[in-house]
Amino acid sequence: MALALLGFGGWRVWLVLFPGDEAEIRAMLTELEEAAAFKPSDKPLTHMANAGEFSGFFTDQVEISAKGTGGGIRRIVGKTSLQQAAISAQAMGGGFSVSFKDVLVKLGEEKGTATCRLTALARGAGEPTPWVQILDMEIVELDGDWKVAKVAAVEALERIQ
Repeated sequence: MALALLGFGGWRVWLVLFPGDEAEIRAMLTELEEAAAFKPSDKPLTHMANAGEFSGFFTDQVEISAKGTGGGIRRIVGKTSLQQAAISAQAMGGGFSVSFKDVLVKLGEEKGTATCRLTALARGAGEPTPWVQILDMEIVELDGDWKVAKVAAVEALERIQ
């Protein structure tokens, strides 16, 4: 019995010290949620720093295709364009938060690749209802860090009458 408890304890310590790829991806997504958020009281220099931190979670050639709050598909290509979009969004004020729910991580057959399907809930200050979108993400490992390479909106199924 003591040997089994010792083995289980050792396994738990191993997981804490050396998390698997899925755990690292989930941790990265949690950090991404925090980096995407901003407060209405943030100063302009803070906006630039926040946008730089946010864009650091993406590859240089990232491709994002998702529905905007107005309903149309918005396409952003490249880390620089993403950073500029983040600065513009923050400059409009009002604050913003995002959370990822129902995260499914699938490690790729090639080492250093993964896909995620998740539900993004975003809320702007003063907005009565959150923006909700199911997203597919392609994630790659670059220099030991997981980065988002592609984000695509998943179209919801329509009811046939």
